[in-house]
Amino acid sequence: RRRFALEAATLGKLRHAGIAQIYEAGSAPGPDGRDTPYFAMELVEGPTLTAYAGAFGVREKLLLVAMVCDAAHHAHQKGVIHRDLKPANILVEDHSGEAAAPESVALPGVQPKILDFGVARLIESDGAMATMRTDPGQVIGTLAYMAPEQIRGDVDRIDTRADVYALGVILYELLAGRLPFAVKGKSIAEAARLIEEQEPQALGTIDRALRGDVQTIVAKAMEKDPERRYASAAELAADIRRCLANLPISASPATTTYKLRKFAARHTTLVGGVVAAFLLLVAGVVGTSIGLVRAREATRLAERRAIEAEIESRTAQRTSDFLSSVLSSADPVVSRGRDLTVREVVDDAAAMLSVELSDEPEVALRSRITLCRTYLSLARIEEARVQADEAMRLAEQTSGKENLSYARALSARAGVARAARLQSESVALSKASYELFARLLPANDVQVARAKVALADALSLDWKFEDAKALLREARPALDAAHDPSALRCTLLLTTMLSRRVADAKPGEAAEAERLMEEALTLARSRGVPGELDVSALLLARGDVRRRDQKFAEAEPDYRESLA
Repeated sequence: RRRFALEAATLGKLRHAGIAQIYEAGSAPGPDGRDTPYFAMELVEGPTLTAYAGAFGVREKLLLVAMVCDAAHHAHQKGVIHRDLKPANILVEDHSGEAAAPESVALPGVQPKILDFGVARLIESDGAMATMRTDPGQVIGTLAYMAPEQIRGDVDRIDTRADVYALGVILYELLAGRLPFAVKGKSIAEAARLIEEQEPQALGTIDRALRGDVQTIVAKAMEKDPERRYASAAELAADIRRCLANLPISASPATTTYKLRKFAARHTTLVGGVVAAFLLLVAGVVGTSIGLVRAREATRLAERRAIEAEIESRTAQRTSDFLSSVLSSADPVVSRGRDLTVREVVDDAAAMLSVELSDEPEVALRSRITLCRTYLSLARIEEARVQADEAMRLAEQTSGKENLSYARALSARAGVARAARLQSESVALSKASYELFARLLPANDVQVARAKVALADALSLDWKFEDAKALLREARPALDAAHDPSALRCTLLLTTMLSRRVADAKPGEAAEAERLMEEALTLARSRGVPGELDVSALLLARGDVRRRDQKFAEAEPDYRESLA
C-alpha cells in the first residue's frame, strides 16, 4: 500500500501532454470493509503506437518516437524511470482528422501518450511479449524491450538509459516491422542470452532506405553498454530531429566528409563547386580516419572475443552438466542395484540426446563429439561414426560450415576414419578440419596446434612421414606453452616417426629422436600416456634407437626395464 501511494504521488507530479495524467489517488472502503487503494486517470482513446504507425512512412514514425522521447525525458527529469516502455503502453490520440502530410515537420493533432509507469497493469499483451513483475530490486519489464542490464537485474546500472534502450527497440520495431530479437517462445534464460550476446540485424540490411543516420541512431540507442548509449531520451529525440532536418547527428563522427554530405542534402545547388574544394581537405584526414577505424575494429574484435569466450564457457558447462547427469545413472542408488556397463551408460546418453537437448543444439553437438570419442575408446567405430555425422549435421544446421563447431565435428569424424584405418578419408577430413581451424583462429592458437597433430597422425598412417614431422614440429611450441595434454601425443608421434628408420635418418635426427624419447618418458611417468602407448613401449623404442645407433651398453637397460 505504501508503495502504491508513493508511486501514485510521484506520477501525479508528471504534467506532460505525452503522459496519461493521473488526477487523483487515494483509498476507499472495499466490499470486505477494508480500504482499497485506487487512482483516477485520464481516459486515452486511440490505438497502440504500432497499430497507429503501421500506415506511415519512415519520417512520420521518426516524429512519433521523438514525441515519445520528449514525454519519457519529462518523466526522467522528475525522477521517474518507466522500465516497461513498449508500443502496448503507448496509445496515440489523433484529432487531426487526416494523416499528416509527408512534408510536415510535426504531426498536428496527433499525440502519443505513455501509460503504465509501474502502477497500472498491461492494457494488452501479445504472443511476442512475456511480462515479468516482481518485488522491488528484481527484474521488471517486458523481455523484448528490456536492456541487457535490466534483464540481468543489475540494479546498480539501471537508470534512465534503460528507457533509452527500450525507445531504440520501439523505433527498430516500427521501422523494420519486427522486433530486433525473436524472443517469442523462448525461456527467460534463452531470451537473456540472446539480448546480451547477439547483435540485431542492421536496419540497412532490412531496408536500404534505413541506411546511414537512421540506422546509426537506432544502433546507438540500443548499445548493450549503457555508457555507449544516448545519455538521455532528450539526446535521442534531438538526433532524430537533426536527421529529419538533414543536419549532422551527434551519434556519427563529425568528419569532414560527413559534414559535406549533410551540407549537400540541405543546399543541393551549391554542391558542385564546394565539394571539389573540400575534397582536398578530406585527403588530409584520411590517414587519421583509417587509424580511428582500425582502432574501433580492434576494440570490437576484443569485445566479440570476450563474448565468444563467455558463450564457450556456458556451453562447456552445460555439456558437462548433461553428461554428468547421464553418468549418475550408473550410481547404484539411481540404477536400483542394477550393474550398468560403460557401454550401457554411453548408449543411454546417445538415446537421451535427441530428447533432452532438442532445444540446445550447441550443447547437443558438444555432447555428441564427446560420445563419439567415448565410443572410439570402446572400439565401437560404427556408433562413433553415427555420433560424428550427427554432430556435423547439427553444426551445419545451426551456423553453417565456416565456424568452430563445424571444425570440431569434422575433427571428430576424421578420428573415426583414422580408427577405421581409412587412410585417404582420414587425411582428407583431418586436412579440412585443420584448414578450417587455421582460417578461424590465430596461428598460435592451441586448437590449431591440436588439429596439426591430428593431421600428422593421419599422414603417418598414410606413410607420409616428412609432411607429418613438419606439422608436429610446428605444433609443439603452442602445445608446450599451453601445457596442453596433446603435447605428449605430439612428442610421442614425432618420436615414433624419427625412430622408425634411424639408419636412413637425416643428420641429427637420431639424436633428436633420443632427446624426444627422454622428454616423452618424463611426461609419461608424470602424467600417464593416452591411448595404447605406455612407458614400456617407449623404453623398448628407445632401446631400438640406441641399438641401431650402435649404443649397445645404453640400449640394454632400456630393454630390461621395458620387461619389468
